[in-house]
Amino acid sequence: DLFVSKLPLDMESKRLKTPGRMKTPSAKNSFEKDPVEVFCRIKPTSNPVGDENIIKLSDTVIQFKPPCTSYASRNGVQKICNFTFSGVYGPESDQNTVFKRLCVPLLEGFLGGKNGIVFTYGVTGSGKTYTMTGNDDDPGLLPRALDVVFNSIDNQQTRRYVITPDRMNGFEIQSEADALLKRQKDLEFGKAALFKKSENSNRMVEKTSLDIGDRNVRYAVFVTYTEIYNNFAYDLLEDYTEKTIRKAKQSKILREDSRHNMYVFGVTEVEVKSTEEALSLFHRGQRKRRVGNTALNAESSRSHSIFTIRLVQVPLDCCHEPVQNPDYLLISQLCLVDLAGSERTVRARTAGDRLKEAGNINSSLMSLRTCIEILRENQMNGTFKMVPYRDSKLTMLFKSYFEYGGSIKMIVCIDPSSDSYDETLQVMKFAELTKEVQVIKPHAPEIIEDEAPPAKRRLFEFQTPQFKTQSMKSKGLLSKSTSLIIPKLPPNFIEMLKQDNENFDTLLKFTKILERQKMWHERHLKKLQSNSIEFRSALVSREENMTLINQQYVDKCSEIEYKNKIIENLEEDLVSQQVKTDEIEQQLEYFERNAKDLERAVEEKDMILTQRKILEQKERYKLKLHYQSMAQRKKKEFEAVVQKRIKDHERDYVMQAEKLRKVKELLQDVPGQSKCHVACGSEGCNCNVRNKTSCKSGVYCTPGGQQIPLSNPRYAKSTVSKNTKWLEHKSPLVLPTNTLMQPVIKNRQKVDKLTNAKDFEVTDKYVLHHQEAKDGNLETHLVKGDVIPTIFGGSQVVFNDMETLTQSSPIRDSSGNHECPHTCGTGAAGTNCNSPCRRTCS
Repeated sequence: DLFVSKLPLDMESKRLKTPGRMKTPSAKNSFEKDPVEVFCRIKPTSNPVGDENIIKLSDTVIQFKPPCTSYASRNGVQKICNFTFSGVYGPESDQNTVFKRLCVPLLEGFLGGKNGIVFTYGVTGSGKTYTMTGNDDDPGLLPRALDVVFNSIDNQQTRRYVITPDRMNGFEIQSEADALLKRQKDLEFGKAALFKKSENSNRMVEKTSLDIGDRNVRYAVFVTYTEIYNNFAYDLLEDYTEKTIRKAKQSKILREDSRHNMYVFGVTEVEVKSTEEALSLFHRGQRKRRVGNTALNAESSRSHSIFTIRLVQVPLDCCHEPVQNPDYLLISQLCLVDLAGSERTVRARTAGDRLKEAGNINSSLMSLRTCIEILRENQMNGTFKMVPYRDSKLTMLFKSYFEYGGSIKMIVCIDPSSDSYDETLQVMKFAELTKEVQVIKPHAPEIIEDEAPPAKRRLFEFQTPQFKTQSMKSKGLLSKSTSLIIPKLPPNFIEMLKQDNENFDTLLKFTKILERQKMWHERHLKKLQSNSIEFRSALVSREENMTLINQQYVDKCSEIEYKNKIIENLEEDLVSQQVKTDEIEQQLEYFERNAKDLERAVEEKDMILTQRKILEQKERYKLKLHYQSMAQRKKKEFEAVVQKRIKDHERDYVMQAEKLRKVKELLQDVPGQSKCHVACGSEGCNCNVRNKTSCKSGVYCTPGGQQIPLSNPRYAKSTVSKNTKWLEHKSPLVLPTNTLMQPVIKNRQKVDKLTNAKDFEVTDKYVLHHQEAKDGNLETHLVKGDVIPTIFGGSQVVFNDMETLTQSSPIRDSSGNHECPHTCGTGAAGTNCNSPCRRTCS
């Protein structure tokens, strides 16, 4: 029997409800909220001293002790802080432990139609990216989450391109024919070869599978990968089908869809059917992500990355095909966010573009902290302050989770080293603040059973013969001759033969009917045989063509795979060269900036030197004028002194001439010795008149009746050795006396300045000439001394004698009476006479 099926009338006439549409919470369930779950993970460190600062007390409590290098210790505040989390994972915890506790409950809600987000937070170099991605031997949260999703929905996925994005954060349902055309187009252009399984073939695979129940739905998985760099959103999967990576990327804008979900407008959303395909896209986008080298991390993330997994659930109709009504689609998404680390410029030693990136990273993280603070204040105090989500692109993407519900889990990664203690302490304070924020508890949309199509009913239970016949004709299972009348025997054919088996007419009639049936069967048997032969030949040709096509396909796939490997190697080389080029450009920019700074510094120094030279020239000019005026003044003073001395000498000369004239007159009147009264205690004193060299009275007097002294004991003692060598020190300023009696020194070395110490090495005696004016007379002092060598190889002079030569006028007083202390000199030695005498010459 043939049957046909027909859809229920209520499916055709009545619009069904949308299970995936999120409704605004009513007053009844608006208070059903869950706090944000915050977890902490401690990074392993090779420094044993750092472990003493951060201690794991229990599975939920961690203790901070400030090291001596922290700001708190330097300020004298030694405060121990304890922080409580939903879970604390020490350095001994592996990736699997963190994943089981943090992501598995989130994935259960995700497969049930709930939205969720996981984001890592911490300072730079604290292990955030490793926690999110891991490596091939120990995968992180992202690869394990993909494994669990595809392990759970492996046999219940839709065919590729049945569900397609509508570019408005929604999805559309296409017919099987349209989907088939797109799949054939992918085969023609080799787009399917982009998802290479060999890239992640050596990684460890997560075997966990979640029970999603015996549901009448099919699943489709879509992924997007975006980054927020310098507060601009970029699509990391843009042009993922191209063989080369474009250097310049176009920034995207953020929009809000009809369900109040924020999304990146125009982002590339790719359907994936396995974990390998998703990871292939992830690694391709990872090569485009901005990373940089800093003093704290060789590969520091310079942007926030958001990897979004979207799960679309579509119910099946009675024919086991997806329902062509978009209202039945149930959409849930899971965001895995790797936030860039906060850093201080002093520790990271960033400059140029790296400094700008660090400023934008810190600014976006500060905006996130501000939004959470205001949310906490509104929830605790019942206020309605506006949350500044629009201050940053990052907070705009988080808005739908904080405002309209979703599971939020935050994992804080900390570095136990003492160098980053102060920054880590601020991270812990932010984590303490975040866990006090509550978000609306997500509720999975329910599918109404009475309006849902009975997908579990078997197809033949609802079919009719007319529907099956038409179906078979459309498939070519029945030939066109089935529409002709087939000769048939009456139903009671056997009874008629038994009753009237001798009736020739009846037998003849039955015989003719049987002969016609036999002819009909033979004709149709021949037709069936010919058709079977034609079908077999067509099948053989099709198989041959298919074998050829398969061989060509294998060859093309191997060729494409080989070219893809070449392209991949070239892309890696290109990326490395681009990174090197960027670093060289940054270094060049840094050097150019330093060169400009140095040029400016040199210009400033040149300007300062020029100003100093100008000031120096001015000072020199002023000094020159000052010295010129001083020299002129000194010259005038010297000329005045010279003129005064000349006048004094002229006056003295006149006075001496007058005295000589009087002496001559006296000598002419009294020849021989002159009589004089000696007031020195003796009876008399003999005097001889000398020219210019005399006592103050102008008369040379000797007590005891001797006219000229015979010898000087000091001179005799000093002139014992005839080979004694004198060093005579006579300044050019010493005036010549022009006296008759002059000091005579034999074997002497004459100098005007003492500039060479070697002059004392070849001499035995030292004499110094010194002149001074006293009472209008000129006195010349000869200071003598012995040159004695020292123990250090030098020489010293010990002064032991002084001779004084005095030149005076004989007629200084008009009365003719002269009193003088008698100081005389004897010859060239010039010894002093210590016998004062008073003499009155007549």
